[in-house]
Amino acid sequence: GDNQLNEVNSSRTVSWTTPNKSCEISLGDIQSEEGRDIVMNLILPALAALTTESVLKATLSYFNVITSSMQTISCDLVVSRTDAAPGAPDPDLDQQRNRVVAAAALKQAKALADQGNLEGAKTLLNETIANIEQSISAQSNFSKALVADLRTSLGSLQSRDEYLSHGQQYMCSKMQTHVDQRSNFVDKQTYYSSSSKEAYREASRDFASPSKPPAPSKPSQGAAPPAFKK
Repeated sequence: GDNQLNEVNSSRTVSWTTPNKSCEISLGDIQSEEGRDIVMNLILPALAALTTESVLKATLSYFNVITSSMQTISCDLVVSRTDAAPGAPDPDLDQQRNRVVAAAALKQAKALADQGNLEGAKTLLNETIANIEQSISAQSNFSKALVADLRTSLGSLQSRDEYLSHGQQYMCSKMQTHVDQRSNFVDKQTYYSSSSKEAYREASRDFASPSKPPAPSKPSQGAAPPAFKK
């Protein structure tokens, strides 16, 4: 039909097989319990009559390491084009929109700070924080975590030295984390974590801080000394 993919947000290269109509994205390796959300802008044309139609088809081809075989699954996005009042925005979709906005802001703010424009970087981050805090998913733990990352980045822009000492690396790491939707263990934030990663984190923590061996027990007062045979 006349549906148009106006924008596709992905950290991977988007290869258009037909401009604004169909594309392919290589997602790379996806670890156990991970997921990838691809936010896109789909433009639907006006219709002469009300209808329910499939407006988008998504197909995923992947190698299943458990079965050692290639597998393919697909699904259709079906939309009811009615004259009813618009429904409420989806909170999960809004959270992903906030993720894309936050990652883009971190990337742009870092570029500004690298050029010495700390004030421009701070203005951009403040505007992004206000944007997310006004969204419908602002009170979700995920959106709050995004805002926390942006505020920490903002705090590292107080001086050139402070930015270079830790802000630059922090902003780069957080931007990549939100783009890839993959935990990198920079801090205790666990919005992209999984049970296997948490187990690895705990094992690493135990290895870095081994428990002290128990102190040798002392003989009770008045106890007879041990006897030795000659």
